[in-house]
Amino acid sequence: MSITNIKKIDKVAATGKVTFTDGTTTSDGTKADCDFYGGAFRNNKCFLPTGNKIGLLNQAASNKRISDTTTNSINSHNTNVQGKGHRLNQIIDSTIVGNKADTNLSNAFVIGGGKTLGRNQYSTLFYQAQIATSSDLTEIFLGGVTNRRFEIDESYNRIALAVDVHATCRAISSTTTTTGYIHAKGLFQSTAGVLASAATAEVVTDFNLIPAASLSLDAVSGTPDHIRVRVANPNRTGTFDWSVIIHVYEIRTNV
Repeated sequence: MSITNIKKIDKVAATGKVTFTDGTTTSDGTKADCDFYGGAFRNNKCFLPTGNKIGLLNQAASNKRISDTTTNSINSHNTNVQGKGHRLNQIIDSTIVGNKADTNLSNAFVIGGGKTLGRNQYSTLFYQAQIATSSDLTEIFLGGVTNRRFEIDESYNRIALAVDVHATCRAISSTTTTTGYIHAKGLFQSTAGVLASAATAEVVTDFNLIPAASLSLDAVSGTPDHIRVRVANPNRTGTFDWSVIIHVYEIRTNV
């Protein structure tokens, strides 16, 4: 490819992912486009190095503790970090500990436990919502913040995610004491940037939900792909508070 055919960079995300333009349309570009700008071409996408490091910061100003300057932070704040070698990507209100965690999850607790960045890690995610609806399923979000989802890092070629879900609901009413609990398990996988459900979510236990509330976890294609969490109130009517806590066990590789 001649230099005249190389596309221009349209945008670089905080992850380092590049979007190219030919002047009319945008795309992920080709390996030749990526090589020209010194990027790494993975899963048919181009990534530029971020290299945006932070050291010890003022706790009062940033609420952040970094114990090792090898930790990389990209547009993250209100986050407590301990350990070393982590990479934090646009996260808010999280706690990261251990060694070499790689996360973009807000309102989460993340433990890294490997010699390679992101290779082996465990996360606890906290969802909440108050739902007043007659629809069967309503999406809820991390920390109750709209559009804050469990997003998949598509820079890894292969990811396996085992999830253990605990959902509790309570009616907001002075005339009823309806409560409920759902315990479910599921398995997801991402291959070359494409997320899919590897096994149907299994409801392990379902207490005090007659007529039953319901819980759904879906693999959703997007920018990036994400796991969608939806719930439905008992009786499909009334207002309920929901708390959904998800434990995630991950393996990530670039094989």
